[in-house]
Amino acid sequence: MSVSLLKFCLSLIPLIISSWQILYGLPLAVNRLEDLSALRTELEKYGASVRLLVDHSDQVRFLEEYENQQEKPQRWSMFIKINGGQKYVWSIGLEFSNFTISPFILVAQESSRVHRNS
Repeated sequence: MSVSLLKFCLSLIPLIISSWQILYGLPLAVNRLEDLSALRTELEKYGASVRLLVDHSDQVRFLEEYENQQEKPQRWSMFIKINGGQKYVWSIGLEFSNFTISPFILVAQESSRVHRNS
């Protein structure tokens, strides 16, 4: 399930099915981290998880800074938004080339707050 409104997601908690994976589909912003962290904590009680959509390495960095300040720092699962070459006005994400995506992936790989699947 993909959601962009935290309030909407919170209203779904009574309907959450164990093992749901919810994608927070808006670009990650510093002012949403506390709310997203609280949402994740609540959803984990029901066996569900929250994944983040990121489109810039700075988002990984400020997520890492935020978590490192917490009493119990957590790792986050995330997807990296990639622009596949569309030139739409609303198109966001990294341009799909080795020059732009490689540094971003390195930042995500090196972060202690990004969950990596084996």
